[in-house]
Amino acid sequence: MGGTVARDGVVDDADAKYILDYWVGKVLGNNCLAKSGDVNLDGLVDSADSSLIQRWLAGLSITPPKLE
Repeated sequence: MGGTVARDGVVDDADAKYILDYWVGKVLGNNCLAKSGDVNLDGLVDSADSSLIQRWLAGLSITPPKLE
């Protein structure tokens, strides 16, 4: 799991919200965002990363299914 984008030392709902706020332009971001916020490693910090954090916090898998 990535680090904390809200820079409070804990991965929690605040991180998921911060990513959404960043994605819609409500916050400018910070120096932790690129490494900590791109949870799915697609080169973007976006709503998909926020969703993965929320899934992880709910105890759900964030591992993609195997492609056949």
